[in-house]
Amino acid sequence: MGFLDFKHKGYMPLIVMDVDTCICARLRRATRSITKLYDDALKGGGVNATQFTQLYAIATIESPTLVQLSYETCLDRSTLGRNIRVLVKMGLVSMDSGSDERTKVVHLTSKGVTVFEESKPLWVSAQRQVAGVLGEIGRQHLFELLNSVEGIK
Repeated sequence: MGFLDFKHKGYMPLIVMDVDTCICARLRRATRSITKLYDDALKGGGVNATQFTQLYAIATIESPTLVQLSYETCLDRSTLGRNIRVLVKMGLVSMDSGSDERTKVVHLTSKGVTVFEESKPLWVSAQRQVAGVLGEIGRQHLFELLNSVEGIK
């Protein structure tokens, strides 16, 4: 019986859930493992995986608006805003007004560029570690599965 076994309380669920067969639980567990590996690798650069991903998106898009970043990173505006505020406090990014008062444009600071560049080899190391475990065929299958899962609405 799974983690929602309420028989002892006199409750009989319509669906018996087992955390080992719950797709959501398994994906979240895998994501936590991978995130920890990348966080540990990036620690030497002074950022975590989420922060590195944000720096990468900002560097790649070149002066994106918050709306563009939200779209590119698949994060809602409030989560993205919290993440960006942390990067601002760290001195890694700055925000300016865009074409109107409602638009905010995000830039890497010189410190942000330095941290991003110094963190790239750390990210590459983590990437190679995971790729080595998966192998090329495993990586391809994982990406195919992730593309399918990301398409679910």
